[in-house]
Amino acid sequence: MPVSLSLQEIRKTIEASLWDYEEGSDPPGTLTVKRPDRLLWRTDSSSIYGNKVVRASFSAAGADQAIAEILDFFGAAGKSFSWWIGPSSGPPSLEQRLLGRGLVREDTYEGIALVLSPRSGSTTGRSSDVAVEVVAGESAMRELVAVNAAVWGYSEADQARMVRERLEYLDLPGRRGGYLIGRIGGKAAGTASFRYSSTGEALYLTGASTLPEFRGRGVFTELVRWRLADAAARGCRLVTCLARVGTSAPILRRLGFEQYLTMPVLAWQGGADESC
Repeated sequence: MPVSLSLQEIRKTIEASLWDYEEGSDPPGTLTVKRPDRLLWRTDSSSIYGNKVVRASFSAAGADQAIAEILDFFGAAGKSFSWWIGPSSGPPSLEQRLLGRGLVREDTYEGIALVLSPRSGSTTGRSSDVAVEVVAGESAMRELVAVNAAVWGYSEADQARMVRERLEYLDLPGRRGGYLIGRIGGKAAGTASFRYSSTGEALYLTGASTLPEFRGRGVFTELVRWRLADAAARGCRLVTCLARVGTSAPILRRLGFEQYLTMPVLAWQGGADESC
């Protein structure tokens, strides 16, 4: 990326985190629809965050038919799903059309980013009792999934699937991402995930969770700092995140991130009601 990043470049990079994955990283059983006007997939997951519409731009005249096709795609498999409305989405009335078809506003995310500087990931102000571990094997991966399940309410079946899929990802040739555990006193207190862009010029912060009993002790912040330092060491210029309004977004802004867009996330409960 150039030294000076335009607003358009930053916004495009933030949105690209939704679909800029490695070749072959799709979990087994994933069915993807990739067309010029849409990108969506459904998986074996029962979570709306495992089944997504991440890009959709239709003409006003063709929008209703396209929406019906997408509802049929997920409905045929009895899947709930999420629909992410970003800067490239269209027409402008898309959200209202989706609400009219029974989708509901599930959440709102802030698209935020940090242009890296030489001090990114500095040790200044670090919490000395949080140790960061890079997940490299099955035992640690089970701990990571257990923390995420405790925070997000995953079923036992989904936990088993997640352990298997994440271990397979660690063995993926050309893998650009990974998983972290933040420990306090040796106990898994929080988790984080990340993925580098296909160009190698940006880092996507793709997830984080902290157990309630460890919140307020710097776990989330320390996991962010580890990833910033790693990105700076690799020569990245930009770090992006789609952060939840009211939770991770305020913390990231305190660490220097700036907001560049707001992304509504709508949900359609066509199958079992399962939280992310």
